[in-house]
Amino acid sequence: EADVEGILERDYGVPPLAAARVATSVRPDLAATPAANLETTAPTPPATKTFTPPKDNLDFERQWRSYRNHPPDLYSYLKVIEPEHLPTLFRSTLDADRLMDVVHILSDFYTSNEPVELIYRVLQSVAHTQRFEMMLLFLGKVEKARMLQLFAKCQALAKDNLELQDKLRKLQTVYNVKA
Repeated sequence: EADVEGILERDYGVPPLAAARVATSVRPDLAATPAANLETTAPTPPATKTFTPPKDNLDFERQWRSYRNHPPDLYSYLKVIEPEHLPTLFRSTLDADRLMDVVHILSDFYTSNEPVELIYRVLQSVAHTQRFEMMLLFLGKVEKARMLQLFAKCQALAKDNLELQDKLRKLQTVYNVKA
């Protein structure tokens, strides 16, 4: 997380904890909350809706669009899909925005609620989508920093599993993100 803040500050002039300052200006009740808690508090996934796997690519596209602006629902929807089906479902529709949707959901929800092996499977499957390598060329520094942050979280979660750490390092190379 410090790397992301450093990149944001160095390259974009965004000072560390700017998000915390914005949050406290909008919601004064957050001012008493330590800044560290603002960064590490994971969103709680919803428990009221029922999500079903998509029947086909069109169903997937329709559902993804409907949940896109509500990350807890997008998390629940992504969770009911077997990671190995993602390349077929994304087909040629995986663009930088959708990749970052997946990265945000994995970072914000999966790292707190799911085993790191599942995160690896999702990342591995996404890397097998059509035109994945070309799509990576369109990512900017902020997007790459966010992916680096996700891989760092995964490495920390896999600290007792050397084999998985090695797989994550190799996958990080596929995603073309360097520390």
